[in-house]
Formats: sequence, C-alpha cells, structure tokens
Amino acid sequence: MPVALQVVPVDEPLPVEDVQECYLYSLPLPSLPCTPFLVAPIRTEPDSLTRPAPATLEFVNHDTTGLKKLWYCPTVWKRLLAYVSLGASLKYRDDDAVKEDFHHLAQCPGAPAHPPLSYETGYRQMFAVEAAHHKRPQPTVCNIEGVQDAVHSQIIDFINGGLQMRYENLGLKYEGGNAEAAAIEGIENDDGNDNDNDNVNNNENENGSDSDSDDDNDNNNNKEYAYMTTAGKEVTVAEIKANTFYPAWLRTCRKNHINHGREGNRTAGFSDKMLFVSPDALDNKDPKRTQVALHEAKPSWVYSTKYYRHILRGNGAIIDDDNNFNTLNKLHPGNLLLKQLWGQCSDLGPDVGFTTNGDVVMVFVRVVPPVAPQLVETTSKSDDPADSKIRHQPPRSKGVKTSKVETHSPALPETESGFILSPLMKWIDPRLRVCLLALSFMALDEASWMTKQVNGNPSPITLRNLLCPESECTQIEQEDV
Repeated sequence: MPVALQVVPVDEPLPVEDVQECYLYSLPLPSLPCTPFLVAPIRTEPDSLTRPAPATLEFVNHDTTGLKKLWYCPTVWKRLLAYVSLGASLKYRDDDAVKEDFHHLAQCPGAPAHPPLSYETGYRQMFAVEAAHHKRPQPTVCNIEGVQDAVHSQIIDFINGGLQMRYENLGLKYEGGNAEAAAIEGIENDDGNDNDNDNVNNNENENGSDSDSDDDNDNNNNKEYAYMTTAGKEVTVAEIKANTFYPAWLRTCRKNHINHGREGNRTAGFSDKMLFVSPDALDNKDPKRTQVALHEAKPSWVYSTKYYRHILRGNGAIIDDDNNFNTLNKLHPGNLLLKQLWGQCSDLGPDVGFTTNGDVVMVFVRVVPPVAPQLVETTSKSDDPADSKIRHQPPRSKGVKTSKVETHSPALPETESGFILSPLMKWIDPRLRVCLLALSFMALDEASWMTKQVNGNPSPITLRNLLCPESECTQIEQEDV
C-alpha cells in the first residue's frame, strides 16, 4: 500500500481561460519543508499512551454513531493541493484514483474577488514562519508538550497567517458577553505575592476530564465572554480586536465541549488545537458554526510511524475478523489514537482534522449517519453527516475502478460510521504546509459550499465531497498475516 505521496512540483502554467478575476487563483504558496524534530535522549517512556476515558469509549461503542469502519482515500492530499493550486488540478486530474472533479477555493460561493484588509499581515506572518524555521536548528523534543509546541510553531502559526489572506476578521464583529464592558481592566495579583498557579490542575486528569481550576469562575464580574488582559492596564475592546484575528487555530477549553453543561458530566476529548470560526460561544445544536477542525500531535517514540501504517494496512489490532474497527484492543497505539480522535470529534463537533507524530501526517474525516444526536434535526435524509439541512447527491462517478490495494474493498461510507483516512505524508514534504492550509480553508468554506446553486437549483457540496468523494474511498479490511 502506498503510504506517502511522492513530491511533485505544482507550478505548471495556469489555464488562462479558466482563471477568473479573483486573487485566490494566484494565492502565493510556500515551498520550504518543515524541520524534523530531534528526540532528546532523556524523554518520556515509550509506553506513555493516552488511554481513552469512559466518556470517549461511550462514543466509540455507540450503536449508531460509534467507530465502526475505516476507509482509505488515496486522493486526499491531491485534492487539498488542487483546492489552492490550478497547477495541481492539471497535474492530477488524469490520475487513475481521481474519479470526481476537483474544486478550487476561488469557486466557493461568496469567495472574495479582492484580498481582505488583513492580507499583507497574513502574508508576512506566513512566510516569516517558513523562513525562520528554515534557518533555525532542529527543535528538540522530550515529551508530548514539546511535540505540540513544535507543531504549533511550524504549522499552526503558518496556517493562522494564511487564514488572514483569505478571510475577513470575524473577531472585529464580536460583541462579547457583557455589552457594558467598553474597557476591561487587567487582572493583577492583589495579595502582593508572586505565586504562580498556572500549571496547577491545568491538564486533563487520568480519567480524561479537565480540571475545574478557572472554568467554573468564568462568570465572575459578569464578563464571561469578554476579552481580558493580564497586562495590568486598561485596554479598550477596539484595541484588543485590532490585535486579534478569527478564524484561527487555538487551544480548546471546557466550554468548547458540546455537553460541558450537563450536570455531573466530566468531559473528555480535548484536542491539541481547534480551528475556530469566530470568538462566539459554542452552539450545541450546530457546533460546526464556530469550531470546524482539530489536530492531535503525538511523540514518535510512543506512536511510531509503524503504528500509523498498521492503521492503513488493517492490522489485526486495528481491524477485527469481521472487518470492523477493533474496539476491544486496549494496547495498540494506533487503536488508542483512533479512539481518542473519535472522542474528540464527538465531544467538540468537527468532522475533519489531522494527526502527526513529527515523522508522518494523516488527515481524517469522520462519517456518521444523519441521525447523529448532535446534528441539527432535518426532515430529509443525507448522504453526509455534515449535510444536516439539504440532501446532496454526490457527482456522478467517472467510473469505478478496481483498487490496487488487496486489503480494501468498495466502500459504503454513508451507511456506516467511521473514519476516512488519507495516505501518510512525510513531515518534511515541502507541500505539507500548503495542504494543511488548504484543509483549513475547506473546513471553513464548507458552510458556503453547502449554499451552492446551479441554474437556480440547490446543488450543495459537502466537505466529504470536496476532500474524499465516496467513489474514491475503499474500506480497510483486515490484512492477511
């Protein structure tokens, strides 16, 4: 099975007749690879695995919306490149695995013809990150937090810059939870000492629940969703908004969980970062209105690339004898990773994201039946969990071809719940940053694609149709030993 996409250039001349007057057709894209990590000789133990909390296992084992199947889509990375590069569309459109038309972000309904005001700032940030890491020494990591920091500095900071080149700043429209908070005074330590409790009870406990450290005090002074500063000075809301940009990849907190307010609920399933559309509070009925993608980083000496390959090859620890996901396995790092990702998607709402161990990166898309509890109620059925309002028929296939991978069989993702998985892309692949920026664009653009019309008739396109069409997916079956 192929587990990595070969490096190919995407700078072919663009077809002039297809290029409209939209700056997104010529969006500048980087070309330098990420810097690999150095693993310190003194590091966490190789068995430092994240084990699923009971709440996560409830999601995994759910009769209707549990983690049942895995599918493989070999075209994910190509579709991501094609979403931001017409040159990539030309290069890959005749690929045997490609059976549906590519889409470009400039074709998205409502796509702007001209750059937003934040374009120049985003451009500088994006290429500054790339240039800086190209010259810096390799980052040294010794635990999961170190890996998360390295991913943030090389990937997340880059993407956050790229988002400013595409979207208007939704943070400017935020009013906050207290309309009277025209200015917000900084928080100071009134007791006069320098005790620092920032790291106390700040992480998830062994049961996968977050602490009650400061979340339970968010209602103090009736400023629950107001911007605040710790600088010890008064800062106007206008000043804060001028230095804040949404959409953005940020850390999650308890109030990003769909069921955080349930009495007695101990939430589990925090992702490392999540892509937020705006600063607005979570909408439990439509969580993807504000939070659309997530990512999870793992240390390579615990979650080695071998275990990532086991996932795609259908190792017995991943796929059981009935070709379903092996929910009983409690030891395999790849199995535990998929359970953790399923819990995060279920707890936080996004259906797409990526995971990396610093050596390889894998994109995942969650598929659940349209009766999923967290979806908006609808009177029509849907082929896709993200399509909760309008029925969408996928484009007609160019012809289904036999898979070259023996452990895969034709897939029916819309009838079962599970993950659609991409091939593995190397961390040092020079196209990685571009692809993950495109993934962020896709996740944010899905709501607009769902409004697409053809000749005045609704013709919505879901994230799954953009990224991993059904005709290009095959079910991962248990490999022959």
